[in-house]
Amino acid sequence: MARFPHTLEFSTKSGVEDFYDQETGDYIQTEGETTVIREICRASPTETGKVISSEDGQEVSYGWDVHAPLNCPDMATGTMITVYSGIVPVAKSDVKRFHRYELGCRIWL
Repeated sequence: MARFPHTLEFSTKSGVEDFYDQETGDYIQTEGETTVIREICRASPTETGKVISSEDGQEVSYGWDVHAPLNCPDMATGTMITVYSGIVPVAKSDVKRFHRYELGCRIWL
């Protein structure tokens, strides 16, 4: 049995900037470059009713518990993640919380 049998996938945008156009008085967002990131992981569904505290102290329910290796990139709360088993998607949800431990990362979806 593999330690990380699944793959997670998410997109990030780099080079996105907001600036103020003094002529029109509007805020304009420049287009950035979208990068798709894939990382090995192990995902398991949770029991119903599992909750965690979010960054602002609110209780948030989550449906998937995902573990990834230590070199997994940081993920912001709200990032949309898709988890695959081979080529079959098994979970798609936003990040409720991300934490880096000494030997790996944990992601609550």
